[in-house]
Amino acid sequence: MKEDPTDDPGPPPRYQWRETWKGEGHRDYQAWDGPRSFGRIMLEETGTMRKQWRWSINHIDGVKRHLPDHNGWQPSPRLAAQKVEDHYERLAALNGLEIHTRR
Repeated sequence: MKEDPTDDPGPPPRYQWRETWKGEGHRDYQAWDGPRSFGRIMLEETGTMRKQWRWSINHIDGVKRHLPDHNGWQPSPRLAAQKVEDHYERLAALNGLEIHTRR
């Protein structure tokens, strides 16, 4: 993730985060666990949630049972990434999915 962590109160990411639209300047990232994409965060630049980070869980192959609150808002990219990563790990445990990489 290319965001400056200086004023970000969240913990360092545990998984790899890549730009969703590489080279286009969007503040939009996807989470990866090895070959599996599992979530996304993006900065809302307009509207009522301006300057908030939206987080969401992607469709994940092998997930049959879901958990509530699969998306939401956080004030910083690291806090949003933490929500995605925590939700992914709970989904993996609930559905018996192997975690491939974790820092």
